[in-house]
Amino acid sequence: MVEIVTLLQVGAFFSGVAGQWLIAKKSMNAFLAWTVSNVLLIGFSVATHAWWLLAMYVVYLVGSLLAWRQWYREQARSLHGLRKIKT
Repeated sequence: MVEIVTLLQVGAFFSGVAGQWLIAKKSMNAFLAWTVSNVLLIGFSVATHAWWLLAMYVVYLVGSLLAWRQWYREQARSLHGLRKIKT
């Protein structure tokens, strides 16, 4: 049990680092991967009753979804701007 929680802690660290890097890179596929990994880590946290890790992964999940939404809005704005230039 302790080994699983330790692995979840290591996963949380790398998930946070990867998430910050993905936000900087603004890659849509990477946001999807980060979101899916957070959902999986939430499931593992529930299975091991690591409630404080669960809370942290939920925060990461919300952050990834907000970043993904922001990326999508920026893409829509840039496409809208390109359409204005062409017409």
